[in-house]
Amino acid sequence: MFDTTKEGLKKTLAAERNIYLNSSFKYRIMDWIKCTEKLVIWRYVKTLRYCGYYKARQNKSVFHWLMSVYYRRKLNKQGCKLGLIFGSQAFDAGLTIYHVGNIVVDGNIGKNCHLHGDNCIGRSKGNDTPTLGDNVRLGVGAKIIGDIYIADNVTVAAGAVVTKSCYEKGVVLAGIPAKIIKKCEP
Repeated sequence: MFDTTKEGLKKTLAAERNIYLNSSFKYRIMDWIKCTEKLVIWRYVKTLRYCGYYKARQNKSVFHWLMSVYYRRKLNKQGCKLGLIFGSQAFDAGLTIYHVGNIVVDGNIGKNCHLHGDNCIGRSKGNDTPTLGDNVRLGVGAKIIGDIYIADNVTVAAGAVVTKSCYEKGVVLAGIPAKIIKKCEP
């Protein structure tokens, strides 16, 4: 679960900034001039983090409630432009999005999640959402649907549809419905 303290927010933003932005000032300026995909994704992730931070505090004061509404609106507007729909507190630190467009996430995702595009992590019926461990990678077009659990260090292959839990760590899931096709060495 995302650390909603002020220190946790700063730490998460600092780590994720390094994922999306070049360390060189010259290249950051070029990214800004060209409005690169990574820069646009970084702006969305930054808004996502602020949205989650203020959502966790919205009952503390009117200011926090207003900031929660502001960041939720900003997140929705950016998400509609980019094709990204995320729950504001769905991801732990280290989120990496490689491409914008058609990514829907409604679940509880651990640290260092990698999304390659055209992904869905969501419900099938009712309010039950998937839970993913740390270091989970989803290939292009991978879907995880229903009240299921995916263990740490699992890779979901491109185009796979996961409908059953995977408690085994460090495996590759592929196919429709997804099954373990490979066990990775630690």
